Amino acid sequence: MSETRPFLANQVQFHLEDDDGPLRNPIELLDRSADLGFDGIELRDATWTESEETRDDVRAYVDSNDVHLVYATGTELLIPNRGDGQEQLWADIDTAADIGAPYLRVFTGDVPDESHQSWDKAAEAVEYASQRDVNLLLENHGLEPGTTVSELTDVLSTLDDPTLRVNVDVGNFYANEIAVQEAIETLADDIRYVHFRDPSAPDDVVGTGEMPMTEIATMLNELDQEVWYGFEFLGGDDPETALVESRRFVESTF
Repeated sequence: MSETRPFLANQVQFHLEDDDGPLRNPIELLDRSADLGFDGIELRDATWTESEETRDDVRAYVDSNDVHLVYATGTELLIPNRGDGQEQLWADIDTAADIGAPYLRVFTGDVPDESHQSWDKAAEAVEYASQRDVNLLLENHGLEPGTTVSELTDVLSTLDDPTLRVNVDVGNFYANEIAVQEAIETLADDIRYVHFRDPSAPDDVVGTGEMPMTEIATMLNELDQEVWYGFEFLGGDDPETALVESRRFVESTF
């Protein structure tokens, strides 16, 4: 690990099974990612059974170990078609805070005009996240809405809060035919977390496809702020090997 570039595995890579079915216990995932040489993991709302006991167990693990933890939700920050609150987003903020994750990955949702009431709801959520010491990270989605650089910058500039930053998914930009290096240059100051993957490569393994990954990683390495490096892809029949090979490639760019 570089001092300012910790490496995180992702819950999506662990399709392991034991006698009782899929291995999805967060503590087992934290242990497994550490065994593979990672500094932490991105846990996801869709793939673990969330409970108070689970939150307490994860928080105790994080407090006892030098773990970098991101919590990811599919909840959107802006919901123009629902004016009666964003209860799930607030619950996701609570979960991130309770388990010791300083970052919560969210999507923009449909970006409305500046007079829409969903901006007020979003601002309240950002303020609540700040109170709970959680930073909200906007990820560029693989599917509309929220795929473009302009959508991210519109949300950042309108809400204008240091609690709101960016999770750049370089593979999503590439898949949507958005120039990755230009996107990084535009978003540079706000990038706090990266999803590495290469949609042009077999099983998305970083450094084995057509994406200019050496140049992309070098740009990210040169950012002044601390940036966490995550790897978000399924990884085919051998996801652990794909995960480790991808990390080693990015390490080679330091």
